[in-house]
Amino acid sequence: LCDLGYRNGLLFSPHHYDEQLRPTFRKLVHYFRGQGLPVILHSCGCVKELIPRFIEDGLTCLQPLEVKAGMDIIQLKKDFGDQLTLMGGIDTRAMADPDPSVIEKEISTKIPFARKGGGYIYHSDHSVPHTVSFEQYKHTLELVMHYGVY
Repeated sequence: LCDLGYRNGLLFSPHHYDEQLRPTFRKLVHYFRGQGLPVILHSCGCVKELIPRFIEDGLTCLQPLEVKAGMDIIQLKKDFGDQLTLMGGIDTRAMADPDPSVIEKEISTKIPFARKGGGYIYHSDHSVPHTVSFEQYKHTLELVMHYGVY
């Protein structure tokens, strides 16, 4: 599939998803799960409204949990963390901030909570922009290793 949301919500109504997209999505998920494979859905934007459907249909993991679209990893973990692996939710804007404490706060508050009980995989909430230097990215990964190792 493709992106199902944008910053303020879904690209279409839940009814449209149920009628037009969900039958195919369900078939794909069931096929791959039947092969013993996990199924990861990449969808940018705010897709919170569809998560119960994703879980019901057997999705394994949702990614990238776009912060700018209101996909709060802490709330998602509280609401769905026992039913769905979550991947992402680390704001790329924090990576690009010249103050290293900004990304440290982002990671130190989110990852320890999200990893509780398992079911969290580190990932940025979007493509890492060119404004993130190699040193900033390296620092981010060092923080992930510090706060995120199970």
